[in-house]
Amino acid sequence: MLCPVCFVFKPRTGSWVVHRVYPCDTGAVAADRFHPEILTIDLAPLALEPQIESARRLVSLLFERNSDYFVGKVVQTHAFTPGSVGVRFHALLMRTGPVDYDDRKSAIEVQVNQTIALRDQLLFVVLPKEFLEETAIRDAIINVWNCDPVIYATFRGDTPASYYAVVREKVRERFTEATRI
Repeated sequence: MLCPVCFVFKPRTGSWVVHRVYPCDTGAVAADRFHPEILTIDLAPLALEPQIESARRLVSLLFERNSDYFVGKVVQTHAFTPGSVGVRFHALLMRTGPVDYDDRKSAIEVQVNQTIALRDQLLFVVLPKEFLEETAIRDAIINVWNCDPVIYATFRGDTPASYYAVVREKVRERFTEATRI
């Protein structure tokens, strides 16, 4: 079964192993999915400083708040150098209508250069209910990684992409619950 799984890390976890940070999915850039705004040759200029703080600054700059970033609410106007990759990236974020990609245009990509142990590093994992029914997976999440599973239902014949919004909603619900406590 090919369905999305989402690992939600605790704050400040893994920041010591950050190797690269990009404002969007590099695979989608390399596959030219963001044409005409962003091209493959724009990959190097898109690179941010290799630290988690770069992601935080990007969110503040283009979305203002984390909650706005989460729902894709982009700041309408911004003063970028005319013709720069920043102007074109902002235009990509502002684009509406049907597209051949999902939220990869705004998914901040953090690349690490070494293995990150998951024990005590995760807040929770969002995954299909069927995965949790496997003893080894359930044991790893609960007993080895020491985090909570958050499950969602799947339906035979659905494509993996049909669950992206479901996963996003599960994450949103979990953070909403946490802020009420």
